[in-house]
Amino acid sequence: MSAPRPDPPPDRPPAWTTEEELHALVERLLEHQEPSKDYRRTPEAWVEDRSIPELRDLIEAFQTAAQNRPKLQQRLIPHYHMKSNGEMFPPLVLRMRRCTFASCECHRLNILCELIAHEGTFEGEASFRLASFARDASFRSATFGNMAWFDEASFGGQAWFNMASFRNGSCFYRTSFYADASFDRVEFSRAARFDFTTFHEDTSFRFARFVGEANYEEAIFIGQATFFAAMFHKGAEYYKLHFHGEIYFTGAEFDRSLKLQTAIFENNARIGFNDVILRAGADILLKRNLILPMKGVVHFFMNKPIIVGEDSKDAKALDYAAVDYNFLRDGYRSQPGTDDEEDICHLKYMKLKRHALAAKRKKTWRERAYVLFDRWVSDLCLGYLVMPWRIPVTGATIVLGLAALYTFNIGNGSIAFSTIEGSAYPMGLGMRFLRAIYFSMITFVTVGYGDITPIGWYKGVAAVEGFLGVSLIALFTVAWARKMIR
Repeated sequence: MSAPRPDPPPDRPPAWTTEEELHALVERLLEHQEPSKDYRRTPEAWVEDRSIPELRDLIEAFQTAAQNRPKLQQRLIPHYHMKSNGEMFPPLVLRMRRCTFASCECHRLNILCELIAHEGTFEGEASFRLASFARDASFRSATFGNMAWFDEASFGGQAWFNMASFRNGSCFYRTSFYADASFDRVEFSRAARFDFTTFHEDTSFRFARFVGEANYEEAIFIGQATFFAAMFHKGAEYYKLHFHGEIYFTGAEFDRSLKLQTAIFENNARIGFNDVILRAGADILLKRNLILPMKGVVHFFMNKPIIVGEDSKDAKALDYAAVDYNFLRDGYRSQPGTDDEEDICHLKYMKLKRHALAAKRKKTWRERAYVLFDRWVSDLCLGYLVMPWRIPVTGATIVLGLAALYTFNIGNGSIAFSTIEGSAYPMGLGMRFLRAIYFSMITFVTVGYGDITPIGWYKGVAAVEGFLGVSLIALFTVAWARKMIR
């Protein structure tokens, strides 16, 4: 939990009081618009520890004065930037630090310069509705004392809100972020609205704190989204949220449920839940067909990967993906009617554990043996007991395979008939195969009528078949009873 930021000092002198002072301030800032300089060591390039009467007036005066300085324009031509529509604009930077903004009415303002407002304090409502940020915008460590409106704004460059504080609500409704957006360590004291917002590149909410409800209804994340160690105190709404890339909830903390029932995961979408903390009563509500997009038996082979690292070849990434599927399995277990999803999560959890072990560079002979046994027996033959139909298929394969072995060896010391029926030799291939299937079946189910008995070393084969039959029948009973009980 982040500590509350101290209130700014109230006695900051105004940056200007007359229009002449505003023009003089702008002229000083433009004198230091040299891209090669280190502005952190040039105090004249900043507006520091001042009170800004109206931010819109400063931005408009700054941009207008820059357009009326042809020498400045010529000096900055090699550093011009091009917007997506082909329009060129100079790399102007308006820098403010530890300033107090008495008023901020930037509605529909076209901001062509890079805007930096570090450690600023917005006393009234901050309105950037329908504003257009052509270049980067940085509000690092800013404090928005009242409502902050960024609805339907567009950020053409990177947007930085690191360590900012929204004390009375924030609205990014239908906002478009065309470059990276960072909300690391931001504190949202009231509701945070990001509904219908589009994030075209990577987005970060690392260590962000959502005291109010977080609303991402129908938002679109095209790039990677990171909620590492974020805190959600009043739930998070992701109604019809679109994921196109990777999204991480690693280490996030939820006091209420994370609602993902209607989230839409596109083909390349991946999600990670490592070390997620769920408080009492909190849960992750997942989409039913998230794991099983196809119905019928075929869905067990054609479900798409949805966990970060699931299709990786790195042992550590595979192990993390296995833990995530274990987490998803527990999430589905708490929801009614999601038994199939719970089973497939368990299946993938076990498979990824095996893949992670197989991906290790150095393995002992026991680990190699475990990988082989797990692949061919636990997975392929038994389906980890979450797919009961694999067990009778395995049993039928054993019965028919050994029946073929018995068939081609009848009369060569494999099996013999009892005296009750008398000798059956000679007989055709078809009759021998039927007799062999009969013998293999009664051996598998351990009935043993005694009318047909093995001879020689086939006694050992029959004993093994009987042991496999007893084991598979018991395992099938357990797996099927589990399905019925649920």
